[in-house]
Amino acid sequence: MNIKLRFKILFLNFVVLFIKTTAEPAFEERYILAKPVSLCNAYTAGYGESNCIYYNPAGLIFSAKIDLYLSYTKPYSIDELNDTTGFISHNLKSVGIIGLGYNSFGSSLYKEDIVVFSYSNRILRNVSYGINIKSFNLNIKNYGNKSVLSIDTGITGFLTSKVVGSVVVKNVNMPELAQEEKISSELVVGTRIEMFKGVPSYIDIKDITKFSLEETYLRLGQEIVFSFATKNEFVLRCGVETATRNKPAKYAAGLGIKSHIFAIDYALLVHPYLGLQHLVSCGIKLGQLEFFTEEMFYEKKTKGKKISKEYTGKPINLNTATEEELLQLPGIGPSTAKRIIELRIQKGKFSSIEELLEVPRIGKITLERIKPYIYIEKIEKETQKEEQKVYPSQESKKQELQKEEIKIEKEPVELSPAPQPEVKTSERYNINTVTVEELKTLGFSSLDARNIVRYRERKGKFSSIEELYKVPNIDKKMVDQLKEKLIVE
Repeated sequence: MNIKLRFKILFLNFVVLFIKTTAEPAFEERYILAKPVSLCNAYTAGYGESNCIYYNPAGLIFSAKIDLYLSYTKPYSIDELNDTTGFISHNLKSVGIIGLGYNSFGSSLYKEDIVVFSYSNRILRNVSYGINIKSFNLNIKNYGNKSVLSIDTGITGFLTSKVVGSVVVKNVNMPELAQEEKISSELVVGTRIEMFKGVPSYIDIKDITKFSLEETYLRLGQEIVFSFATKNEFVLRCGVETATRNKPAKYAAGLGIKSHIFAIDYALLVHPYLGLQHLVSCGIKLGQLEFFTEEMFYEKKTKGKKISKEYTGKPINLNTATEEELLQLPGIGPSTAKRIIELRIQKGKFSSIEELLEVPRIGKITLERIKPYIYIEKIEKETQKEEQKVYPSQESKKQELQKEEIKIEKEPVELSPAPQPEVKTSERYNINTVTVEELKTLGFSSLDARNIVRYRERKGKFSSIEELYKVPNIDKKMVDQLKEKLIVE
């Protein structure tokens, strides 16, 4: 063996020993993924991407149907040390999210391989849990290799749509690599706060199990997202890791460009002793992304009953609806129904459906969901849109009303030669003066009675009994049965 090769091997062994003694022991968390590293690994509360497998498996919540993330780096620009990583996740919706990861670090002299199987699912609408089963394989030339299994477990919860809290315990079982050498367990608490849209902040508290401020340290990360075109973003990132008695502080910065399918990230990590580390990663997302919203946070079960996604009852008048009727609407719970009625009492009556946005917990998404099932009754002249809500029973007739106005064709009244005998008002009703209640007494449905009176108010007096057939959605069979009890005057 020549002197140059011997020197290279000696130098490499020195590097490995230096990293293990001054930086991190075997299989400890490393800086391997560009996006989290640019935040100084303050990513415990990150979510929606397959790279969460490495930090907190519960963060797989709201990920795309298929998410792939690949990364490569040479730690501190040392040619003999290569770090290659790949993660992939598949969202099976109600079944949960499964993930698979692989990381390879080192060279032929010293090599660490990690294979991860991950699973995550939701406990509640806004809370998820996750578990990792990891296979560690350590291979040191001339010393052999050793494989062990380890377990991570974590939980992620949305306190609001802007605040996420996470807890993860890594290497719960503390597997033993060699005699008196175990992979240490870690407890990390993290949060993600987005007080302003597109400016999320990340905070991690690490190694808090050591119960010493000298050993516990913070990781802080900041993102600024610039949106452009459609679903495209340019992201600036920075992060800092505070120092402890046994390790120096670290600093990081980076950027990312992503569309709704593809993303590429770059990070620069600054170590005061080991120098600079460059990382490049890319990600691919396939399938529709799901985002957590305020409406999702407030969707709850009402009195042991799940809120139905589709409302099958008749449209209700917002100015007369009871609490029980409001509870039937999708996305409306008991407290929201009470607030709607309280607001109605304060206002007197709603003048537009959009006023519901003043009710806490009702956002634009919820309003759009319930709009087809509510209306506001007006006596004055109504718009064509409101007219659809007056006659909501048949879709085909609603479309006809949208395309053309109802034309009134006045037909001459055929008078018989003999004079009509006088009939008592208690037996026959003048359809030009009859009220809604009287029509209901005759046998017309509540909807037909209201429609007859509204038609008369808009188009003028009826000229014949047969003109009742022109009332939209009228029950013609009922008109045939009751026409003998009606007169035109």
